[in-house]
Amino acid sequence: MEGEMGRVKENVLMKLLLFISFTVFCLLNNVVAQQSQKLWHGIERELRYHPEGNDIVIENGTKRFNRALYGGNTAFRAEAGDLPEFALYMPGMGGNIKFGFIVNGKSKWLIEAKNIKAIYRAGSMLYEVRDPLLNNGVIHIHAIALYNSEGFIVKLHTENIPASVQLIAAYGGATGKKFSRDGDIGADPESSFYLKPEYCKDNIYKIKQNSFQLLYGFAKLLSEEERYEVQHLPTTENKTG
Repeated sequence: MEGEMGRVKENVLMKLLLFISFTVFCLLNNVVAQQSQKLWHGIERELRYHPEGNDIVIENGTKRFNRALYGGNTAFRAEAGDLPEFALYMPGMGGNIKFGFIVNGKSKWLIEAKNIKAIYRAGSMLYEVRDPLLNNGVIHIHAIALYNSEGFIVKLHTENIPASVQLIAAYGGATGKKFSRDGDIGADPESSFYLKPEYCKDNIYKIKQNSFQLLYGFAKLLSEEERYEVQHLPTTENKTG
């Protein structure tokens, strides 16, 4: 009789321990789930990029100049991003490079195309650009910074585009000016790297057959404040008491 009572007590104790363990497990899972649902800096975010093999890919992204491409061991970089528009930072604004096309009297910058797949691959950016104006054609772009010199190469090739399509390229806006935080993402605005008329006023082009040189820096020497674009800070005269 005592042996049977002992077995009953053991069963009850075992069930009690299992119940307690299960309850603790559920509570811990609930805490972890609540913590994982908390928003970073209180901002809801979406998963914009995804892996494809060794590549990082985004389709129809909206960001420009959010992917820096570095070559050698210098401060030079080429700015790329979700969209196929580029800028050079020497450091200091070294100009903006953008591409477009013209067909049947209509024109578009590539960043305005209907479908753009951007691929980050081992220090370079690749793009696949599609648009109804190209029919079933594709414009492929491969951009990479040089290692042995401060430079940048962009290769374009096409696939099945109409013979009437003309590709165009625009480059300019080199000022040598540094931005307040050297173009850091989230610190300086994206528009710092845009192709702006005021950036082009000191640009001189030397064209020879299928090549050209862009020369800049012929305006007055900039002060350190002007070079870093902080001349907008209030002066003594502008301050109010």
